[in-house]
Amino acid sequence: MDDFKDVFLEEAPEMLESWEYHCLKLEKDLTNMEIINALFRTVHNLKGSSKSFNFDAFGDFVHIVENILTLAKDQNLQLTQEHISILLRAQSHLSTWLESIDDDPGCQSENPELESELKELASF
Repeated sequence: MDDFKDVFLEEAPEMLESWEYHCLKLEKDLTNMEIINALFRTVHNLKGSSKSFNFDAFGDFVHIVENILTLAKDQNLQLTQEHISILLRAQSHLSTWLESIDDDPGCQSENPELESELKELASF
């Protein structure tokens, strides 16, 4: 199991880089469904992988972002520059969090303000 966890810890930064890449592309074309769908798949895969290895708090945080992207994907939320900024802040937060998750798989988010902001957006 540790080998698989190690694979997650190697692949997660790549998924987070992809997240950032797609957000930066979306900044230039907020309605591009191809980019929205690609970002959704990246976030969905990150959530599923993290939950598979019992990084539950990390996965729960990512799930909030997935809910936001589901709204955008289903065209129930029109993304704005502010939304992209929040998604990029979430990506940055997760990148930092990932650095400590190997030592403490149960560590919690240390950014309740961002989590509240994301939850508010997800309940749009």
